[in-house]
Amino acid sequence: VHLEVEGSITGGVLTAEEIEFEDGIELEGDVDTVGANSFTLKGFSGLTVTVNDTVTQYSGDANSFADIAGNDHLQIRVRRNGSEYLAIEIDEQSASSDVKLQGPIDQNGIGIDTITVLGILVDTSGFTDPDDFIIEEDGVETTPGKATFYATLNEGDLVEFEGTWDGFTITWDKVELDR
Repeated sequence: VHLEVEGSITGGVLTAEEIEFEDGIELEGDVDTVGANSFTLKGFSGLTVTVNDTVTQYSGDANSFADIAGNDHLQIRVRRNGSEYLAIEIDEQSASSDVKLQGPIDQNGIGIDTITVLGILVDTSGFTDPDDFIIEEDGVETTPGKATFYATLNEGDLVEFEGTWDGFTITWDKVELDR
């Protein structure tokens, strides 16, 4: 488990002000379907997010799962719980076409022009600008181009895709590898 700790250091001792699980799984998009204790996002085929109001924290316009409805735009932090994806934080945002998929690369998830994250296959063959491929290491971003980017990928690496939803499909336009 990775943790993110924020605070101040005095005399070599970190006094934590905030501690968060840093599983690295984040999603952003519009709600497609809502079930009894789960929902799906438009364009994120096959990915269901479950909710447990004793665990899930809410912000924005949502105060509980009952406030989540179709077409709501959500930013979500998720933790893998066995085969489920459990929402840890849900932040309801103003309407937006922005989408985000961040998570570890699946086993056998690296193809010639594709990367699979959380079971979602993302095709990068349409990424035309070398700046569409970003590697962030120790807070420094580089844009090495597609060939070098793919050569550095490994299963389990944390990647983040950004794109837009046009009402029918997601157009991914940027990928970042976080090391």
